[in-house]
Amino acid sequence: MRATSSPRTRTSPTRTRRSDLPKSRELIGAGAVKRLAAGAVDAVLMFGLLVGLVAAGAAVPSLLLAFRLLAVALPFLLYFVILEHYYQATLGKMLFGLKVVTLDGGKPDVLAHVVRGMSRVPEALMLMIPYLVVIPLSKRKQRFGDIVTETLVVRATDLEDP
Repeated sequence: MRATSSPRTRTSPTRTRRSDLPKSRELIGAGAVKRLAAGAVDAVLMFGLLVGLVAAGAAVPSLLLAFRLLAVALPFLLYFVILEHYYQATLGKMLFGLKVVTLDGGKPDVLAHVVRGMSRVPEALMLMIPYLVVIPLSKRKQRFGDIVTETLVVRATDLEDP
């Protein structure tokens, strides 16, 4: 006969509690001033593009107004979407050392860039007032387009490992 001196205990694998995990640092977006400066560079480039498109449109007066508007709006959207998708920055952002990233520091997908680009239209129509109000008041210094797409514009140096 077998004698058992202690009750049988089950050992369970140790669980790692959330508080025991190494904390990833929370990225905070670049401030509105640096973003506005980068935006000003992009605006100058966009103004040059606009002048060229208007001149080209004047040469072809028979185009419908809707096609003219599309011909002007599409290059603006493509400028932001293409550059931010492939380089994570427009020329203005590159000049000021800024990058567009997801909240965890990754690369956003194309849809995020399209939504971010399209969200610039209402901001511009409202004279950039939402931009100037939302970024300083948001916890992570995001504008509306960033909040919706869960992206940030950060200093490229913030992405480097310490």
